Amino acid sequence: MKKFLKGISLYILIFIIIIFFAQVFNNTNDNKTKLTYTQFIAEVENKRIKEVHISDFGGTSVISGKLGDDRKFEVTVPSSQFNTLAQDYAERGIINIIYDKPQQTSVWLSILPSAALIVLVIV
Repeated sequence: MKKFLKGISLYILIFIIIIFFAQVFNNTNDNKTKLTYTQFIAEVENKRIKEVHISDFGGTSVISGKLGDDRKFEVTVPSSQFNTLAQDYAERGIINIIYDKPQQTSVWLSILPSAALIVLVIV
């Protein structure tokens, strides 16, 4: 029984280390200031924001950019709520909108859980 626990604990430790490094390398926080939707609208109306990047995640949009004092910001809003307002701002020339294509998970990171289960079943 002890031998079995020693063997499986090694695999669990390796799995935990892999998950740890995946989280560390996948973290893209960049110390962004979180704004509420109301704060974001106020900043746009006061012309402190000239350009925004919009990433759509199926119903939710993440809006990021730089404020007038070069601080990065991020706002999460429902896509439907912002789309009509964004078109209005773009037509009036208030902000420049750049749509980013959705981020995709690394192929290796998506295969990792399946491979780990196969290894555990074999061992």
